[in-house]
Amino acid sequence: RTNSTKGLSKESLIQWAQEIGNKYGIKVTNITSSWSNGLMFCALIDYYEPGKLGVDFKSLNPNNGLENIRLAFKIFDELGIPNYLDPEDAGKEPLSMMTCLCGLYKVKYIFKT
Repeated sequence: RTNSTKGLSKESLIQWAQEIGNKYGIKVTNITSSWSNGLMFCALIDYYEPGKLGVDFKSLNPNNGLENIRLAFKIFDELGIPNYLDPEDAGKEPLSMMTCLCGLYKVKYIFKT
């Protein structure tokens, strides 16, 4: 199903995330719980902007989801990437995650493609 306001399907966003997630050992199966520990957000930053996380990606703890999400969202803000989610809501509500992921997908062209 295509999100008409963004022109991207949920499936295409999942496939994009899977391609990057596989490089980091992250299994992405959906647009909600696969993102709730923050690692996939951090993987996107590390993939498109190596070194920008300020920490080694492998040192991030999946049990510190809110901390990981806050780190990623802080960097998105520093990079001028709009984000419409509060860290506490990331990975929870599908429609909000679609909006967030569509924005992240589109700004990937700011980085390398």
